[in-house]
Amino acid sequence: MPFWMRHAIDRKNGGLFPCISDEGEIQSREKFLWSQARALWTFSALHRRVEPSDEWLAAADGLFEFLRAHGRDEQGNWVFATDELGAVTRGAESIFADAFAILGLVEYFHATGKSEALDLALETSRTVRARLAKPG
Repeated sequence: MPFWMRHAIDRKNGGLFPCISDEGEIQSREKFLWSQARALWTFSALHRRVEPSDEWLAAADGLFEFLRAHGRDEQGNWVFATDELGAVTRGAESIFADAFAILGLVEYFHATGKSEALDLALETSRTVRARLAKPG
């Protein structure tokens, strides 16, 4: 975790940079929403299940804020990727990002008690079920 804390966290714009070399060099500034949500789960779970840490919780908070601000399209579907500022570069291509979002948001809710995270997870679940119910 020290590697990710040192090299990946985007303290300026929120979220994290998921494409990093072994030396800690950012290879791409594109932010894939499934990896942002997976990181939300990871930092939340570390804080809740391993050891309470202000550093891990701050990382989770930044990820949550980035996801909440930039993660979904107008229909409530999670997009695939954004640029480093949060502008969509690839729209909602599948429910892959949505699934990771649900998992990350629920774990974040358990770590923080922030009901808006649980509300967003439940809303995402309803959106996914509606999408899956449509043929094609």
